[in-house]
Amino acid sequence: MTQTIIIFVAITFIFFNRLLYKKMFTLPSIITLIWCSTLYLANFGLFEVFVPSFEVTIYALTFVTSFNIFSFIFSIFYTKRKKTITEISNMEINSKLLSQILIILIIALIFIYRKSLLLFITTGNFNTVRNAYINWESIDNYMQVFTSITISPIGKALYILSIIDYVNTKKIKSNLILSLIFVFLSMLLTAGRGIAVNIVLIFLISLWLKEKSLKNIVHNNKKIVKYLFLFVIILTIVTNQRNLSGGNLFTSLYVYFCGCFNLFGVYLEKNLVFGESLMYGQALISGFSFPIIQLIRYVFKIDILPGNYLLEELATGKYIAISPTIAINATPTSMFAAIRDFGELGLIIYPLVIAFFYTKLKNAYKNKNNLLTEAFFVFFISEALFLNMSYNFGKFQTSSIFIYMFIIYKISKKKEKNYVKKNN
Repeated sequence: MTQTIIIFVAITFIFFNRLLYKKMFTLPSIITLIWCSTLYLANFGLFEVFVPSFEVTIYALTFVTSFNIFSFIFSIFYTKRKKTITEISNMEINSKLLSQILIILIIALIFIYRKSLLLFITTGNFNTVRNAYINWESIDNYMQVFTSITISPIGKALYILSIIDYVNTKKIKSNLILSLIFVFLSMLLTAGRGIAVNIVLIFLISLWLKEKSLKNIVHNNKKIVKYLFLFVIILTIVTNQRNLSGGNLFTSLYVYFCGCFNLFGVYLEKNLVFGESLMYGQALISGFSFPIIQLIRYVFKIDILPGNYLLEELATGKYIAISPTIAINATPTSMFAAIRDFGELGLIIYPLVIAFFYTKLKNAYKNKNNLLTEAFFVFFISEALFLNMSYNFGKFQTSSIFIYMFIIYKISKKKEKNYVKKNN
């Protein structure tokens, strides 16, 4: 019965979105497909994973339904009411500037993670490297925090801008090659898979927006497709070595993509979702409020924590069993943050806010026609695809990437203007 309801909701919204938007692949349809397919598989309870309750299914489908409805409402509102004057295309960026910053970041990575590098050279095992990283053996927790809010997001901002630059010029420049090196090193030195998944998604989304079909992506970008295929192979090796309690690759993939609903179900059973007082939006905006709250904490000595830290103290920072042998953390779906903020009403408020920003960024991408707005839109989509796992927009590591992209882009434009003035 549960699986039947999930399939019905998925087919209904994908069908109507095809009629409404005249396209098969839209963010509402893709999010519907991702949520419903992973939720459907989660309900099978494969590999002895606990089957989520029917309550989890109702909450998830409420979130999906809300996002679809608000996406459509906002698309109508902006189509009829909002008329933006199209600007002249400005898709250029200073490749030299990007390359210089990337070189600095790569050197910093090798220096800071030198113990991880030696460990990998010695063992050749990503699981060993990852255990040393998360147990603060290869790098202390303060340096981890520093790299997670500076080096990592700045590097991501740079490779997103580099990818958009490539998609619009079809030229493989030094900044793109250095971006790939940065991602490879980040994955090698932390045994983290997220950054590799992210760069592949950024490439696919930006290329799809440009080429409009998979056939054109492969035909017009053969060299880049080869690089992406190489990253997928490395990602598979890392995932296989970072197995879960002796499980195989398929167990890891199932838990990684579907276990979020099982984990949320366990949270519900343990009274971690409704057991505390509401946060009233602290988790929703914690990605941007983080610097302000940290300043208040250290300057005025007021004992407060950002919303995402409160969630971490409550649950996401702890490994919780989702089967007799598997324990995971940090991915209890966006529903956890939504309900902790506003109760069940959060399942409507969160999709409303996300749909609003999706529509705003989509309009900016279509109307302003510059590299920065395209980078913002592509990155937003790449993060929205993981809403079924966690609310990444509530992390400073995610929101700061928008800030870093803006700063780097503006510096690039300023250098461009200074160059023009100097040569006139």
